[in-house]
Amino acid sequence: IEEKGISVFPNPSNCLFYVSGMNNDNNRIRIMNVLGKEVTPLVHEIINNTLKEFNISSLSSGVYLVEIITAQGRITKKLIKE
Repeated sequence: IEEKGISVFPNPSNCLFYVSGMNNDNNRIRIMNVLGKEVTPLVHEIINNTLKEFNISSLSSGVYLVEIITAQGRITKKLIKE
């Protein structure tokens, strides 16, 4: 899968972050710590078909991995929680 068009922002973030550029609802997004363990499912809101908002206020400060799984494959982006 090409990363072109898929964004994770703002980065770093302290409360909310967004994933944009996905083209359908059948995508799965996982938030993992740097050891690859999925963190507690986060509350998210679907803003529209290509934008999802995640609340990370309950997470400790540090580095996390955002894995985006689509029908074309998966990509992983780094997210810094302040």
